[in-house]
Amino acid sequence: MEPSRGKSICMPFESEEHYAACVADPERFRQHLTAVCGQHPALFPARMSEGFVLHDKSWSITQQVMLRRLELKATAKVFLVRPSFLMPSMVGRTEAVEKALYLRHWGVPFDALAYVFGRDAMYWYRTEMALGRPAIVGSTVKQPEKLPQHVLADEKHTWALGHEVYVATTVGGGCILGATVTDAASADALEATYGEFAAEARALSPTYSPTTVCTDGWEGTQSAWRRLFPTVCIILCFLHSVLRACLKRSHSGCKTPDHQVDHGDSDPRLSGFRQGLEVFAQSPRAIEPAERAFHNPAPLQHLKSLSVPGAFHNYEGPLQHRRHPRDELACVPPIGPDQFQARKAGAECLEHGFGPITVLDPR
Repeated sequence: MEPSRGKSICMPFESEEHYAACVADPERFRQHLTAVCGQHPALFPARMSEGFVLHDKSWSITQQVMLRRLELKATAKVFLVRPSFLMPSMVGRTEAVEKALYLRHWGVPFDALAYVFGRDAMYWYRTEMALGRPAIVGSTVKQPEKLPQHVLADEKHTWALGHEVYVATTVGGGCILGATVTDAASADALEATYGEFAAEARALSPTYSPTTVCTDGWEGTQSAWRRLFPTVCIILCFLHSVLRACLKRSHSGCKTPDHQVDHGDSDPRLSGFRQGLEVFAQSPRAIEPAERAFHNPAPLQHLKSLSVPGAFHNYEGPLQHRRHPRDELACVPPIGPDQFQARKAGAECLEHGFGPITVLDPR
């Protein structure tokens, strides 16, 4: 990672007393910066040799140290000059965290560090993270040949400090490859944000260019990717393509000048996407009825081959001649071919026999 990306410059000093003396004297501070820049130019941002001016100074409450910032004449960018005895982001002093971070090299958990050295686990996690902010692509993908050829790009709409912002995110190969915040969704702004992913990927592989990129159809996103990777094939997200087709149809209507009435009415219950389901009014195909009980009589009814006159419950005599409740049982007897005709009732008392009575409805 280039030092210019961190917005701070780590400067070696002989001791804290030497640093305090240089900060108090601007000319001495400038001379020390110039001497270190000549010996170790890699520690400084690009175009540092073209000159700089002392920008301002501030007091660090957490570390009780005076800090200075400088401004490059060529680019007008401002950088913090951090003495080497302070950790990045001012999380602590190097001599206080050196032993704990050494144990992290052997996989000691943060809870164990908090138990031995004090503080809490989150403090030691932030201390380790403050050592550097490496590129996302360089951290997730170590080998150039494993850079994904098919990626997906989209912007997450969110809020930061009361303002709406967009997080341009690039994913591929099962991991996040880029996430940069921008305050605009134009093609130029998205080109700059997605350009960080392009720069990190090309730092790993100078000739890298993805084969396809899947987007939601936003013109600014597609334009940005065409500028960054001219040979990339842009694919429209399937979900957004379906939603776009439904929206286009709802605006244009479903009928045409040659619309034929060859379907039934639309069912309003099936309009989840504002589209009615049209059931075509096609005549049903004639189907021969299947064989039923008339073709295949019930068991013990088709006894012709056994020469049996009929089933044993084949009685249909008049119920008024019978005086036992068994005759009231509901049953559906078969119809025999030689059924006797019922006799007329004899005595009046026989009219009060056991059995159901039919009541005629006067209506």
